Amino acid sequence: MTKGRICTAMGAPSRQEFFQELPSGCLLPTAQQGLQQVWQLLLICLVCRLLWRIGRLPSCIKHLSTIAGGFYTLYLFFELHMVWVVLLSLLCYLILFLCRHSNSRGPFLSITVLIYLLLGELHMMDTNSWHKMRGSQMVVAMKAISLAFDLDKGTVESVPSPVEFMGYVYFVGTVIFGPWISFNSYREAVESQKLSISWFMKVICSWMKSQLCLVVSNCVAPYLFPYFIPIMGDKLLRNKKRRKIRGSIARWLLAYENTMSFHFSNYFVSYFSETTTTLAGAGFTEEKDHLKWDLAVAKPLNVEFPRSMVEVVTSWNQPMSRWLNTYVFRKALKLGTFQAILLTYTASTLLHGLSFHIGAVLVTLGFMTYIEHELQFKLDERTAHSSLDLFKKDTGAIYRILGLDPTHVQDSPLRFRDWAVVLADSHIESGRHYWEVTVKKSDEFRLGVADVATSRDECIGTNSSSWVFAYLQKKWYAMTTNKMVPVTLVGKPDRVGLLLDFEAGRFSLVDTQTAKMVHMIKTQFRTPVSPAFALWDGEILTHSGLEMPPGL
Repeated sequence: MTKGRICTAMGAPSRQEFFQELPSGCLLPTAQQGLQQVWQLLLICLVCRLLWRIGRLPSCIKHLSTIAGGFYTLYLFFELHMVWVVLLSLLCYLILFLCRHSNSRGPFLSITVLIYLLLGELHMMDTNSWHKMRGSQMVVAMKAISLAFDLDKGTVESVPSPVEFMGYVYFVGTVIFGPWISFNSYREAVESQKLSISWFMKVICSWMKSQLCLVVSNCVAPYLFPYFIPIMGDKLLRNKKRRKIRGSIARWLLAYENTMSFHFSNYFVSYFSETTTTLAGAGFTEEKDHLKWDLAVAKPLNVEFPRSMVEVVTSWNQPMSRWLNTYVFRKALKLGTFQAILLTYTASTLLHGLSFHIGAVLVTLGFMTYIEHELQFKLDERTAHSSLDLFKKDTGAIYRILGLDPTHVQDSPLRFRDWAVVLADSHIESGRHYWEVTVKKSDEFRLGVADVATSRDECIGTNSSSWVFAYLQKKWYAMTTNKMVPVTLVGKPDRVGLLLDFEAGRFSLVDTQTAKMVHMIKTQFRTPVSPAFALWDGEILTHSGLEMPPGL
């Protein structure tokens, strides 16, 4: 989108002149230019949605309609350069068809797409034209690769017909701005859910948010500190060439303006992609007897005020984060956590193009994510029994007698069903790890580790896939396979330490006052484990990322 410009013959306008010119000089031009560039895309999305509502319309007609709409919008945005997007989609389907009897379609297609994208970056056409289509190329590549892995896994039973595949790839709601959606989500969209107030409100809300973010990116962020927040007085106004301003504070302020403008530009694309995807009929989840139009691409508050680096990365583009997690990270976990994280960020770098700056940022984020992943963990809400209420940014759990309303608890196969247990979100498969737990107002609890895939129908400590230290009847016990061994520990300290040595097969209870081991459980860990906690009253608070006490 083109930015509006505010200027006077004498250079930078005064604050009064700036705010007088703001509506006509930036706000209205930004809104008008934005609408001029996307109104046809919005109209085609709506037409496809209404067309699919026609009763007994053959599926092939629905697929052909979105293919036609996708082709037209690609031509609107890229003209004849769209042929490279078409070529990629044809190549992907050819690979799927030729490998239809193979169980390695995902890796093979991934390598093919990677080679194609690298050739495009280096040889096939000029850089500027290729970069304009990078977003659409990325969406096509992600859709094809996810379909290939789903075919290998059996989530999708058979290779779709050419018309159905092209309908998925050129789905008009996502072909330009994204986001990635799964093949099954596309199929559900083609079935066409009824028009509703909630659908209409979602479209309107996402559209309004996108326009607000566009205005902030173009008309607020570039002028944030000289006009909207003049914390340096007139210093930034007097200098006609603001880039030449000296002084560390001024440079930081200008850098923040550029960063803010970039952030809100991304939020604009995210909210606008929500608009087009929802308008075309995708982006919903089914809840019993009604649909919930809840597609969320970005979470700006989590990016601007993050609790962790991982939260920044996942909230920047949630569909892409899920794609990377499902089809890259999890597939590469068998290579080790560090290798899987590095491979995930490398894949993201390649999808974004051969840009040194983007690559450097993403690889750096990969290292930071790995360090954070290794040092800290949070409690995984997906595993928490309904009687446990997580608090303090998911690092603590409190036992509620009545529990949470089951209708407010998201159904998950990872959740413990009969026991008040919760696992951490960290999967440990190597190294030595230390964390501490503060216990308040509890007379019965268990602290330990459990296999990531431990049974959700059993309490930790009662099976061979969990190892815990239990406190009950004012005594400590070491537990596994439901066998209890008394632990000599006087009283009930408010805070205890836990030390896991994965390779050595040792799990120890630590006295935090003396920094000494109280008791050790010896075993052999064969699969990744997670910190595990069970609670019958009171509350616990976990402390991870701590320096290991000397001598342990």
